[in-house]
Amino acid sequence: MKSNEYLCDLQTLRNIAFTCWDPIGIAGSRNHHEDEYDAYILQAAGLAIRGRSREDVAEFLIKCCSEMGIGGDAAKAAKAAQAIFREVFGAKLAVV
Repeated sequence: MKSNEYLCDLQTLRNIAFTCWDPIGIAGSRNHHEDEYDAYILQAAGLAIRGRSREDVAEFLIKCCSEMGIGGDAAKAAKAAQAIFREVFGAKLAVV
């Protein structure tokens, strides 16, 4: 693996989606909808990998909510973005 390649665990990203973001409030029925947020959370991780900022990732998640026809929670999106960055970059991420 090249030093600029990143591996993300899908289950961890799903956990982030359900515990930090969960815009439609289905965490309680997660076993039936485990892949509900996969497309969004994988795209968000891709943005991080391609060098976008945490703020950009949070804005993307808010935009996803808008496209779902619901209001986005900026605090939840920011928390999810931070968790995504921890998953993508691990120990390389400086806490700010």
